Amino acid sequence: MKFRVSEDRANLVVDEAFVYTWEYGGKEYVVRVPRGFKFKRGIYLRLGSVGLIDIFAPTFSLLLVSAVHDWVYHLQEEGEADDISRAAADEIMRSDENDPSWVRQTAWFIVRLVGGTVW
Repeated sequence: MKFRVSEDRANLVVDEAFVYTWEYGGKEYVVRVPRGFKFKRGIYLRLGSVGLIDIFAPTFSLLLVSAVHDWVYHLQEEGEADDISRAAADEIMRSDENDPSWVRQTAWFIVRLVGGTVW
């Protein structure tokens, strides 16, 4: 997978489409994240006019799962992810064994806590 910083430097961009697979509740899920999709690495919260609070992990942690998680949330907004529950989508944050366990658990907890506001 290849990613780059967007021209406005506000996002990362998927430079090469990829397929990602994860499991939740005994079911396997597969999504294809397209080239050109823009996403933010880590967890971002907007609190009124305060701005963005970003929780970052060690360099490159959550990069892959952030792209996939944002893509699935995007699909849900478009009405194209009816077969994926929010819980299954949020499980993506814990699915990359290459990320440190504490990072995966923290990211999962935060998306479970606040992700419902946009799901």
